[in-house]
Amino acid sequence: MGRARPDTVRVVDTTIQRLRAKLDESGVGTPTLETMRGIGYRLR
Repeated sequence: MGRARPDTVRVVDTTIQRLRAKLDESGVGTPTLETMRGIGYRLR
């Protein structure tokens, strides 16, 4: 336990990629998802 399986990591990467694309398409300001290494993600 404690280690993410490689397939699980790809699910997170894919989800973040899709969220970023939807935010870009929305045209509402410029919210961005920042990667916080070792912590997670932050919406700005």
